[in-house]
Amino acid sequence: MKYLAILALAVLAGCASKTTIPDDEDPTLDVKMSEVAEVGGGDCHDAKNVCPDYSVMWLDACPEGERCLTFKNSCTEPVAIAYQVGCNGDGTKGAPQCDCTHGPVLEANGGTAYWKIVDGNYTSCLPSWQPPCLTAGLAIMANPTTASCTQGSRVEISAGNQGDMYGKFDSYNLDIEKGWYSVPVTFKPDIDCANDHAAHDCRQVWCNSDTCPDAYASPDAGGCPDGRSPQVGCQDTFNRPVGLTIEFCPEGCAATGSECPSCQDAKPCG
Repeated sequence: MKYLAILALAVLAGCASKTTIPDDEDPTLDVKMSEVAEVGGGDCHDAKNVCPDYSVMWLDACPEGERCLTFKNSCTEPVAIAYQVGCNGDGTKGAPQCDCTHGPVLEANGGTAYWKIVDGNYTSCLPSWQPPCLTAGLAIMANPTTASCTQGSRVEISAGNQGDMYGKFDSYNLDIEKGWYSVPVTFKPDIDCANDHAAHDCRQVWCNSDTCPDAYASPDAGGCPDGRSPQVGCQDTFNRPVGLTIEFCPEGCAATGSECPSCQDAKPCG
């Protein structure tokens, strides 16, 4: 993920769905799981991403004691998810299954799915990093009814890196580039306040149009007038630890209203 590549990042292992969508015409969706390749250590230039079968990582509930991404659909129609997972250790794209994979279909009016957050520990080269297939992050595209990796309300997340003293924070954002907006969405940490309030950390971001200021409209900028980055870094979620929630057609936020104002701050702690 280009916005998150500057971080030492972790892959996320996952949670839940009862329904998936059949492959469509996208040729990248009909690729078998890559075989594990033997990769040596050293400077990681030859490290290649070994993509596990991510379909087994979507569960019906967040395991007790773990932290997760919670996906909730408050829309009046189903929302279909497609997702992409990261890149190779040498910066090239991952195996085709990592490029675009069909995920769950969230039922209308409250359907949920979970993706378990696994904090990274980058102490060796791929594929020996744990958990398997550590990457530059997770991108989720959501559309009414039909899964697609070429359009849809796009959210991106990278988990804190426990092996990096400077990387102990979760990073997340929304993206509307290339016509990716499709349904209203909010992305927020499951906490009530932010210790680093002045840096805009741990705030909610939301989007209800293809010009929403909280989201990336270009590779390096959003539309908030104070010039803040659309990419949010949250130490509080990593250190407590707690998860984050993505809600489509969020409750209390009209699709064209202002009940979830953009460019807001998190509530300060204390």
